[in-house]
Amino acid sequence: METVLHQLVVWAEKALEQQETALGVFLDIEGAFNNTCYDMMCDALVRCRGDYTTIQWIRATLRDCVAVATLNASSLRVAISRFCLQGGVLSPPLWCLVVDDLLARLSGNGIYIHGYADDICLLAVGKFPYTVSGLMQWAPLTIETWCNEVGLSVNSDKSELIIFARKRKLLGFFEPHFLGVKLSLSGLVKHLGVIVDSWLTWREHVDLKMRKAHDLLWACKWACRVSWGLRPKVVYWLYVAFVRPSISFASLGWWHGFNPWPIRFGFVLGKVTLGQVFLCALWFSPNYYHSILIHSSVTDSV
Repeated sequence: METVLHQLVVWAEKALEQQETALGVFLDIEGAFNNTCYDMMCDALVRCRGDYTTIQWIRATLRDCVAVATLNASSLRVAISRFCLQGGVLSPPLWCLVVDDLLARLSGNGIYIHGYADDICLLAVGKFPYTVSGLMQWAPLTIETWCNEVGLSVNSDKSELIIFARKRKLLGFFEPHFLGVKLSLSGLVKHLGVIVDSWLTWREHVDLKMRKAHDLLWACKWACRVSWGLRPKVVYWLYVAFVRPSISFASLGWWHGFNPWPIRFGFVLGKVTLGQVFLCALWFSPNYYHSILIHSSVTDSV
């Protein structure tokens, strides 16, 4: 997941540094694991030149799935035609083989594309706004055609459009249409758990992470007191195991946004709060010595 986010950020940062315009479209395949037909999975295996015996074994495994509903003495058995076994190691490769056909159709032609599970990101990069709008216009049509072929659909509520550019006036820019609806331009997009803004400042993402980490930190604080409860060492382990990973999630992609002073100041405040919680110190105690005793900070992990 971090590799996918890092690749997206690299493309967007390169476009901003070269004074270009990058237009991103984020889509979500609705019911990817529940609505995919068995025949489409087996056809994808054939296209990838899979072993005949393995394909027949997978086909028999999928077609023999039966759903049973029981209420008191009544029972109903229904054969399932659209389903992908979840919770195992078979369903992700089968879905990847199915969606790989869509990625192959969209690759090239000036559009960067990557996917993670049922989330797909398209990024068109060009010198002028009308150029990227024209490049992105045919991509939704290709996705719509592919969805009709495999019997799937795209969740329109989760379809988002964002543009990465230093220019404030986008001459000639127009929003692409998808499924007969014009996609509205947004300044913020949440992709794979990370909030991405059009200027890659990461302030909204860091603020959200700090608020959640602060709430989680004070939730752990109730388990530690001066004379009772867990020892500060144990609660500090809770911080290392839960709070710090929640902040540094996908930091491989957004660590560039850590340089501005306001964001660093927010992490410093989190470090001071950490010292007050795990040392059971009063609020007016010197914060500098909290940092020395804790000798660990979120900034180091990021």
